[in-house]
Amino acid sequence: MKLLALLLLASSLQAASWRWWASVAAVGAANAADILTTRGHLEVNPLLRGPNGMLSSGRVVAFKIAPQVGVLVLERLVLRRQEKAAIIINLGMAGANAAVAYRNRQQGGKVHNPCSSHH
Repeated sequence: MKLLALLLLASSLQAASWRWWASVAAVGAANAADILTTRGHLEVNPLLRGPNGMLSSGRVVAFKIAPQVGVLVLERLVLRRQEKAAIIINLGMAGANAAVAYRNRQQGGKVHNPCSSHH
């Protein structure tokens, strides 16, 4: 059963248009911006806040990234014939995350370069 689900997912991903993939990239970029503008600052969202009040990586994966990946997988399995609707959903998620990143930046959040050796 799991193998069948993986095969269906793989075949539907191959059929996805560049527009859908671009909307997925927008979701990923907006998520990255949100996370990078929060790192090193107090986290307002209690679902994403660790015991020290800062952003918790584990909670980000559990409550932010995993649900959005789930939406993307469902889009390909359920909405593959409704690609325009899936793209609109993705752009909505990207817009919401970009707005949060913008707010973080306005409140003093800096984009941290994870490859930088100095802080």
